[in-house]
Amino acid sequence: MAIARGFGKLAEEGASRNVKALHGLADLVAVRGQKDNWESFQHVVERYLHGLMTGFIRTAPPRLDLAKSVTDLWEKFNQSVRDSDALNLDRKQVVLDLMLKLSTLKETMR
Repeated sequence: MAIARGFGKLAEEGASRNVKALHGLADLVAVRGQKDNWESFQHVVERYLHGLMTGFIRTAPPRLDLAKSVTDLWEKFNQSVRDSDALNLDRKQVVLDLMLKLSTLKETMR
């Protein structure tokens, strides 16, 4: 629950506007030995990005450019997760990168 709430708040407000909360979420997700936190974060992100993408497709007229941008972000996130898991890389960096890229994407939507 804390991961979903923290992610949702940062996604809506913009991660770059609350660096302390961003690092708090990243620390929570990246705790060693807490695979559940990591998997929960991935699930929350996937649901959020899916909702964002389908929202752009269902608008009248469809915003395919923005849907494509979300899809690209989703693919990059999934690749970062795979790399992190395969190479034992820092999960915190994956969280920070995603949230900052999402903030940038949302700025272009305004």
